[in-house]
Amino acid sequence: MTLPNPLKVLFFIPNLNGGGAERIVLTYLCNLDRKLFKPVLVLCEKKGVYLDSIPPDVEVYSLERRSRFSFPLLIFRFSKLVTKLRPHFIVSFLWYADVIQLLARKHGGPITIASIHTVPDAIQLERYGYLKTWMTKRIYARSDYIFTVSQAVADRISTYMRGGNDGNISVQYNPFPLEEIRKKANEIDVKWPVVPGCRLISVGRLEYIKGFDLLIEAASELPSELDWHLKILGTGSLEADLLELCNMLGLQDRISFEGFVENPYGYVSSADVLVLSSRFEAFPSVLVEALALGTCVVAFDCPSGPGEIINHNFNGILVEPGDPYKLASAIQSLLEHQSDRESLSSHGPETVSHMESQTVMESFQKRLISVFQERSDHNFQ
Repeated sequence: MTLPNPLKVLFFIPNLNGGGAERIVLTYLCNLDRKLFKPVLVLCEKKGVYLDSIPPDVEVYSLERRSRFSFPLLIFRFSKLVTKLRPHFIVSFLWYADVIQLLARKHGGPITIASIHTVPDAIQLERYGYLKTWMTKRIYARSDYIFTVSQAVADRISTYMRGGNDGNISVQYNPFPLEEIRKKANEIDVKWPVVPGCRLISVGRLEYIKGFDLLIEAASELPSELDWHLKILGTGSLEADLLELCNMLGLQDRISFEGFVENPYGYVSSADVLVLSSRFEAFPSVLVEALALGTCVVAFDCPSGPGEIINHNFNGILVEPGDPYKLASAIQSLLEHQSDRESLSSHGPETVSHMESQTVMESFQKRLISVFQERSDHNFQ
């Protein structure tokens, strides 16, 4: 069968704010083979720190979201836009975009793919979480295919939302431009108030799910004679609460909040230990990036991604989830034993090399072609 040249792929995400899913969408846009595919980007609202990073050949459309009450209108606008653009595929990212594209889905339309970057348990913690969970159980059944960022998420979606039916669910790991990440890490010189061996870093949205309150509590348990410093990169709704917690625990001189940093890689590579304190994760990109940069990592073994990235005591340390005292113990041990840090970090780059953009993109593109051929063969029959 002769394939259309090129196949048009519509990527759909709410916005391009500074999260992991947004960075991954950019990686897809930058690396999709233009001889085979034509990428198009649709946003609910045209905003975010990554807007300037969109490749110049990518058409960008906005649904002009004005408020949270715009949801029904966004479904209508998305449906009209799909009719106009006539893509072969729609690949949506994050819950909000998934629901819009699947409610707008028409029989015989483009092949729909929901790329799931979270776990059902985390959705329940959001505003109207139980309603969202109830909806997603029914709405994801409308998707032709579901791509998940980790096997654990695939298993959870299959069991929790699909009643054990995993026929159209498959794992599609995120692509990481590892060489570019290493290059960017050398572009900035990060200043630390402490000497090498005592530098801690953590990166993520300042929200409950990321567990920065647990990290700060763990930091308060570190011995006072250790001259450590923690930099936290990210913004979010809990920033004021976390600053207050630091002040209450007397850690205001030990912990600095750096806000959103467009190039976090220099910070990560200059640190001695990266800490992930999340309550839930789908597939934490920051762990892959830290390992690629040769930075030692310690993380809660939370549902669901860290356990698929970290091989305990080989390329990092996994800690019982939600326990700040055990997290503090693991951090202290790494700060006090340089040889352990060096041994763990030396294995990092090799254990994530299979996630290099080119390797993952080849897999992704082959999968799209296979899916298109399956659809065409079925229609022909």
